[in-house]
Amino acid sequence: MPTPIIEKIRVRLATGQPGLLAAGIETPLPRATVTGYRFNVRGWAVGRDQPVARIRIAQPRDPLGNAPVQGDRPDIGDQYPDQPWAARSGFQLTLGPLKLDPRFKLRVIAELEDGSTVKLATIRGRHRTLPDGYQSRLQPLLVTSLGRTGSTWLMRLLAEHPGVVTYRHYPYEVRPAKYWLHLFRILTAPPNPAKTVGQPNEFHVEALAAGANPFQAPAFPALPALEDWGATIYASRLADFCQQSIDEWYGIVVAAQDEPDAVYFAEKHFPDDYPRLALGLFPRARELVLVRDFRDMAASMLAYNEQRGFDDFGRSGRDSDEAWIDALANGVNQLAAAWQRRSDRAHLVRYEDLITSPVATMRTAFAYLELDASDAAVEAVIARAAADPAELKKHQTTRDPAASIGRWRQDLSPELQAATNERFLQALIAFGYDTGE
Repeated sequence: MPTPIIEKIRVRLATGQPGLLAAGIETPLPRATVTGYRFNVRGWAVGRDQPVARIRIAQPRDPLGNAPVQGDRPDIGDQYPDQPWAARSGFQLTLGPLKLDPRFKLRVIAELEDGSTVKLATIRGRHRTLPDGYQSRLQPLLVTSLGRTGSTWLMRLLAEHPGVVTYRHYPYEVRPAKYWLHLFRILTAPPNPAKTVGQPNEFHVEALAAGANPFQAPAFPALPALEDWGATIYASRLADFCQQSIDEWYGIVVAAQDEPDAVYFAEKHFPDDYPRLALGLFPRARELVLVRDFRDMAASMLAYNEQRGFDDFGRSGRDSDEAWIDALANGVNQLAAAWQRRSDRAHLVRYEDLITSPVATMRTAFAYLELDASDAAVEAVIARAAADPAELKKHQTTRDPAASIGRWRQDLSPELQAATNERFLQALIAFGYDTGE
């Protein structure tokens, strides 16, 4: 399993920030090298006229974590006797290195007691991985998208290539790899002290649940050697276990479905933390980012809900379609941010191209995967994928796929057209869709 390494660290404290009297970043040290699955940020912050309540850390368009400012710091209290809160001004955040960009820039933000925020520091560095440990035979093929963008059809096409295995169960949403990624994420994360499973003396109370190791919590007085062991050896063993479990699960599927030439296993993903985690744990993983005109996507979601007779895609619980569009925009913007962050290693597939030019679209996709992308191979894939139209009909909400392109102009009300044009504007531009601007 690859070992994360963070190097070339630079720390720059902000100066002259209103409301912030003084602050310090004590970990990481400038020019330090950090090895392992935890990246700790420790320091202190003293507000001028009120306490600093929380510290937040984010990459551009990507919040990473937050923590309260309440750690005992009698040394800081002695330095600032006129601020009684200075004696409890310490903080610590533990970040997962696999979430960091290869060349990362972290903004450290101080949130004051009244809710106002000020910049505290900037931390820059480089993140890379060294391959070691278990070597997986099958590599992840991540299909990152939102609902009603053609992911089931794309998965069906991928499944028909000899180089790709999927668990052949419509609509191709079985995600065992995501389960083990989730397990790894939870068991290596700092425990949540608000949860019973995160307490050193109560972690066993919930009989059917296990959380992160409570003896690796910032509040637990662990010996430095134990803290290092948890971030390196322990986390690496968990990573090896999860990778081997994924590989063996899909290895059984390969044998059962008689697909001995498979190189990848394909799973659907949303644009959340899991694709990034998979790409960090599997350096040879590949990612297809699937997009569709988001106005058509919204129209298709509404039509699918009406066809099925119940609300899905986050529509339930929203007071209006306009409020739902506001919520949906969060996922749309996450997808655009994921593509911007990983466009140097991912491959973009547009729904419209998949429908109107399937051979050319899949040829470039298979070439990106370094699989057989000849016209004969691609045409055979498409023919096999289309052999069971009844299954695909379950997913359609228009008379034919071509009619689904540009449907928003007829299907959405003028109010929803205006809402989607406004809320999806930046993402539409990012993916090259016509906005009329």
